[in-house]
Amino acid sequence: MTSSASSWRLRCIGPRGSFVVSGLTGESSVNDLLADIASASGIAQRRVRLLTRFPPMPRPTPINIPDNRKTLASVGIRSGDLLHIEESDESAEELLSAVPGILMKHVVPADNSCLFNAVAYALSGSSAQILNATYMRQIVASTVSSNPSTYISAMLDDRTNNEYSSWILLETSWGGAVELSIFARHFEVEIVVVNAQNASLARFGEDSNYQQRIFLLYDGIHYDPLVLISPTGGETLQSLFSTSSDSVLVSALELAQEAQRGRQFTDLKRLPMSCLVCKQQLAGPVEAQKHAQEKGHINFKEET
Repeated sequence: MTSSASSWRLRCIGPRGSFVVSGLTGESSVNDLLADIASASGIAQRRVRLLTRFPPMPRPTPINIPDNRKTLASVGIRSGDLLHIEESDESAEELLSAVPGILMKHVVPADNSCLFNAVAYALSGSSAQILNATYMRQIVASTVSSNPSTYISAMLDDRTNNEYSSWILLETSWGGAVELSIFARHFEVEIVVVNAQNASLARFGEDSNYQQRIFLLYDGIHYDPLVLISPTGGETLQSLFSTSSDSVLVSALELAQEAQRGRQFTDLKRLPMSCLVCKQQLAGPVEAQKHAQEKGHINFKEET
């Protein structure tokens, strides 16, 4: 029996320790070897990089593998070889290729409760009625009122704790960073806000080692959840994603960059607003703040 047909034994040294791969032959493919290495080392197969060292070469050198379907014998690997394993960094292209669908926004109504509805939909998908905006507002109000030493006026747009707890229950009240941080802790999920205005990602709960994350697209005034849809039928595949993979993060950032290039955002500095109390028209948040100080009116809405 030839060397290529008999069972091989390959010694492997990698960043997570040493091990032996056996049971392959010279006719086994490089993909077969990579799969065995991934199983033994815990390194994702697409990130395994093979190097070898033959005396008198002082350092491991990459093995030239033009096609992972090639046999081990054809790329110069022999039974008894000592293989050095490296864990390569994934490029943005590789991460994007790992996303099993198309990341798109699911539009929720622009009814002053978009943040609450967006989070509810991302958490529960088509069962979003279970986590509706009213319920989400109640979570915020309860959390704020129960933690007066944490949620002080400096964090609450200069409202007192009691004022904010009542104000956030109103259907006309917008949510923001305070609400996102509360939802991240309450539901134990990382929330990634994809900002279309500056093509950036803001991550709430990033340091808490949560197992799942959701994505929201923010255009300056409105939040929509991001969902993964099937590339063939448009069917929603998922809206909750594992934090163990950054592939969807890369896809989300690419989506933000596309939205920025297409100017799919609203510049808040120029956003026309009106006072709900006296109906006065105002040119943006700065005038609205001045109006509130002068008149004591604090309820406003955007004019789109």
